[in-house]
Amino acid sequence: MTENYFVYMPDNRISAAWGCTAVSTGYSVIAPHSSYPPSRHPDDHHFSWSRGRILQAYQVVLISAGSGKLEFGNLRRQVRVTEGSIFLLFPDVWHRFAPDRRTGWTEHWIECRGTAFDFAVDAGLLHVERPLNPASDEINHVFAAIHDLARQDPVLHQLVISTLGLQLLALLCRPDDLASGAGARLVDRARMILMERCGTSQSVEDLAAEMGVSYPYFRRLFREQTGMSANSIK
Repeated sequence: MTENYFVYMPDNRISAAWGCTAVSTGYSVIAPHSSYPPSRHPDDHHFSWSRGRILQAYQVVLISAGSGKLEFGNLRRQVRVTEGSIFLLFPDVWHRFAPDRRTGWTEHWIECRGTAFDFAVDAGLLHVERPLNPASDEINHVFAAIHDLARQDPVLHQLVISTLGLQLLALLCRPDDLASGAGARLVDRARMILMERCGTSQSVEDLAAEMGVSYPYFRRLFREQTGMSANSIK
């Protein structure tokens, strides 16, 4: 994926009926030491760091490379955003975000409105005060499908893109114990493989690929589950 793009789509009665209408999506590589945000979006979406922004829909933003920060809410709470993170932007909640100038970042986003997202908030499955989430290979694949369809013809494919927005919502609402249980099993399997192959020259990057996950995700998950680096038990 090499070309930056963004598209905006109209309201759609059919996708609204199933609770999610995708109204914009895009992908941008922000180079180190470049200005941010680029001044190219409509007035109701563009923002400056000094004044921030308030949207009227939900945005799911994936940062697949680089790092930065997000500020949100009346108290302007700040959280650190690292590679392999997702943050959510909620309707009527002030926010601003930016990559570190020394690293830049790669951002993917989809903006949705609808009752499915509203219900997730009301049910306590999404939390305005906890907008940061880890990404996963499943989420990366969903965004890849969104980008492919949006680049072809966003209006023609709006219904399918909207269902992909619902799929992202389902992945983000998955119970923590289920996600952590799967992560624990993956790490246990990786530790067994590493111990069985002790003394070999296999890299952790190759091990992550063998297990079907990205290296940044595996590295972060291993540290979260064990408190140490995967390289430390090679």
